[in-house]
Amino acid sequence: MTFQSTPYTELLVFSAVLSGSLSVYAVHRHRSATRNPGSLLYFAVLMAAAAGWSGLYAIGISEVEYGPKVFWLAVTNLFTVVAPTAWLAFALSYTDKDHLLTRRTWIALAVEPVVVAAVVLTGQRHDLYYITLERVNDPGFWVLSRELGPVFILHAAYSYALVVAGALIFLQFVRLDEGTYRGQAVLLVGGSLLPVVSNAAFVLDVFGDHVNLTSVVLGLSGLAFATAISRYRFFELAPLARDTVVERMRDGYVVADENGAVVDSNEAASRVLGVPGGLVGTHLRDVLPEVADAVERGQTPEHGHEEVTRQVNGNRRYLDVSTSELESVDGTLVVLRDVTDERRAERRFQTLIERSSDIISVLDEDGVVEYISPTVERRLGIPPEAVVGNVVFDLVHPDDAADLRAVFEASLDDSRAVERVEYRLPDADGEWHVHEAVGRNFIDDPSVGGIVVNARDVTERKDRERELEATMADLERTNERLERFASVVSHDLRNPLNVADGYAELLEERVDDPAVGEIRTSHDRMRRIIDDVLALAQDDDVTERKAVSLETLAEDAWEAVDTKDATLAVDEGTVVADRTRLARVFENLFRNAVEHGSTSSRTGSDDGIDHGGASVSVTVGPLSDDDGFYVADDGPGIPEDVAGELFEEGVSGDGGTGLGLAIVADIANAHGWTVEAVTDADGARFEVRSDDHPVLATSE
Repeated sequence: MTFQSTPYTELLVFSAVLSGSLSVYAVHRHRSATRNPGSLLYFAVLMAAAAGWSGLYAIGISEVEYGPKVFWLAVTNLFTVVAPTAWLAFALSYTDKDHLLTRRTWIALAVEPVVVAAVVLTGQRHDLYYITLERVNDPGFWVLSRELGPVFILHAAYSYALVVAGALIFLQFVRLDEGTYRGQAVLLVGGSLLPVVSNAAFVLDVFGDHVNLTSVVLGLSGLAFATAISRYRFFELAPLARDTVVERMRDGYVVADENGAVVDSNEAASRVLGVPGGLVGTHLRDVLPEVADAVERGQTPEHGHEEVTRQVNGNRRYLDVSTSELESVDGTLVVLRDVTDERRAERRFQTLIERSSDIISVLDEDGVVEYISPTVERRLGIPPEAVVGNVVFDLVHPDDAADLRAVFEASLDDSRAVERVEYRLPDADGEWHVHEAVGRNFIDDPSVGGIVVNARDVTERKDRERELEATMADLERTNERLERFASVVSHDLRNPLNVADGYAELLEERVDDPAVGEIRTSHDRMRRIIDDVLALAQDDDVTERKAVSLETLAEDAWEAVDTKDATLAVDEGTVVADRTRLARVFENLFRNAVEHGSTSSRTGSDDGIDHGGASVSVTVGPLSDDDGFYVADDGPGIPEDVAGELFEEGVSGDGGTGLGLAIVADIANAHGWTVEAVTDADGARFEVRSDDHPVLATSE
């Protein structure tokens, strides 16, 4: 890049610094602006565009080589599309026409800048913006001589239209017949039109030097706006006429002379009073008789307030009427504020408080009850007036007064919610009721001026808690007895049983008598009973579940059971369970199948079913249509008349313990599963499944 000295470079740099400073200044003022802060942001964007325009144009005009000059010219042109739109938005915002800057308006305003920017960025491919660009040395330094294309001319005309529109908006808004605002109008309108004149002179090649100083003039216009800001309090004093202030008031405004005749009003007053058309020329007696007599007698206070009720369009409306004497003229100013929504909200909250099941009260700094809701009479049979004026610490149970006072005093220094506290209150018959209360300190809130307490009668809940505690204590004692019983079964019964079994074994070696085998069989049954009782006494909670191979688990359980001549077949699958507890399920189901299906089985069975027959084949596998698994055998099956009682404790045939299948059901329930005996299968079939807790692990 090669640069040259030009008489305009310093001027353009100064303009860029000036415009940039004004942009920063506007952003700074935006933080504290009380009126139309959005207009300050648009002004900041306008000055930022001017700063970019001047700064980049200074680089371009100081460049010597053709290629870089064309590049900087294209970049500079991107800023020219921003300034006109920012100016129009600034004018609309400052004159309180922000409602016109809708999303649709912004989309419409963005179309032209976007199109022009696209044309500028693709300028090397067409001649829509510049027909020709030549490097010349006419003014004594190298510049670009341009033959303007159609898009450039249309963009210039469009930009002029936006700037003129903004100026007209200011002309319409500002009152030129007042001295303060006349100077402001000159700065606003003149400052906006000077850049248009400068740019038009460049487009028409009035001076013939191929130099565009529009950005410099725009910076000077920004300085004029800054003068308006500092000298005329541009963003603090709005040039609003009477109709702008009064007509935009949300409250009704009425001025009556000393005789009560209405001499001025706004549209809001007609709307609030429900009087179609204007009020001027009417009499206060006709439109607001509630204050007309006082005005006519000259008895209106300097600042009087009164609330009146009126029927407006068939609806009851509540109006806050404020009256004050006018000092400059003989008359009265009446301000009408519609407070219907506030009054309805107050009644709604009052109704909620009065009908609430809780007792709501307000206490002063000394704990004196200033207000208590009517709920106290419904709950305790005591009228509110009998409570108001009493110190709350004198009303509660003597044993609770000290704790309540401590919590209350702590709340005096804290505006947050008061700690939850319990205390007892007597009803009309002297019976004590437990209340749970929370509160909050609103002493510094002038609308409340006290500590608000919300109390709820929890006597029934406390009674239920005491009953539950007693039940839990009984359950703990029962569990302790059960544990002691299990200990007796586990140790005190096993030892003599093992001794008796040893002697039976010796006797069997010495005597060949079938009775000895029956003794051994009885010992085995007793050992089974001990194991089953211990299993039932175990904790039903399942604390750890792991994925276990169905095949491995079933085969391990099969090895732990005397399966005689029975056979086992297992389909592959993975079950999520407590491995030890589930192994017990398989052992009991296998033992049940073998004992009820083998040829060596006794007629009696654990579940009361006679399965006598050939050696049994047992099958284990996952359910094909659900989340679960099954254990089946090819024995005689399960009669329908006993299927529903199989899992009950104590249900057994001859020789059974009556506990095996009950243990299966308990372990399944501890996992959150269900176990069902299928009666329409070939043989006995038990299915374990669940809708809530997974039985089988999902395959990846």
